[in-house]
Amino acid sequence: MKNRLTPEKRKLARSSDEEWQQYLKAAQNYQQSLQNLRVQPKNAQDRIRAHASQLKGGGPRQVTGQPGNGDPASIGQPLPPPDLREAQRLFTGQKK
Repeated sequence: MKNRLTPEKRKLARSSDEEWQQYLKAAQNYQQSLQNLRVQPKNAQDRIRAHASQLKGGGPRQVTGQPGNGDPASIGQPLPPPDLREAQRLFTGQKK
């Protein structure tokens, strides 16, 4: 990158020398951090690793209402519009 970005090209890009030096310093820091990752200890206890979460994995689950009262109007759940009721019935019905 250093060789390809000549002072003329930097001038066309309206990049100041201060910005260029800042970019070079950031690139050098990035290369140094990559080098530090490559020289991690080989001992398994000294390696940097993330720990597993304490939370259990949870998949989707069905939300149910109160048992015994299956009427949607009485539990505050409105009915779908008339033209979508059949589709909703098929979508929420039990699989055979």
